[in-house]
Amino acid sequence: MFNPLVSFKSLEGHEGEVKCLTFSQDGKFLASGDNELTVIVWDWQKNQKFSLQGHEKAGWWDKGVNSVAFSPCQGYLVSGGDDQTVRIWSLETKKLISTLTGHQDKVTAVAVHPDGEIIASGSEDKTVKIWSVKTGETRSTLQGHSDKVLTVKFSQNGQLLASGGGENDKTVIIWNLGERSSITLKGHSD
Repeated sequence: MFNPLVSFKSLEGHEGEVKCLTFSQDGKFLASGDNELTVIVWDWQKNQKFSLQGHEKAGWWDKGVNSVAFSPCQGYLVSGGDDQTVRIWSLETKKLISTLTGHQDKVTAVAVHPDGEIIASGSEDKTVKIWSVKTGETRSTLQGHSDKVLTVKFSQNGQLLASGGGENDKTVIIWNLGERSSITLKGHSD
């Protein structure tokens, strides 16, 4: 039986505060991002890790890497940061594959489509962008939030994308990617 009062394993290696983390789909790897612009990928069962560095300090207000997401089967990791970029990293070579630019403010959330061919990103610029992994180009920009977008998540079948807005928005928008339609769910309050 799981005892919630006892830690299972502690991973050390970040120089700054850890802001985001996610497991790979098979649970073998854990990725974490920090406020020092570093992403660490951990093979936590073997006590091995490697660092990915490439996000840039945009200014004194820059707080680093805000979101990380593994591709389900394509062998890459995605990160989003205060430098207004989405970065795609090869897990095999441990190098930067591509830097996606187009947001006008901090990237707060990233998600990878179940087929691994597109990425969604949310930003403090109040938009959600859909990117092609292959070309690095923006496929579409989704607008509907009245405040920063703090989270994005694809449905398991990949037909829907949900995004959540900030404190002045308090909505969840469900985007139907195939029909290019959306519904807004309101209900969160102070």
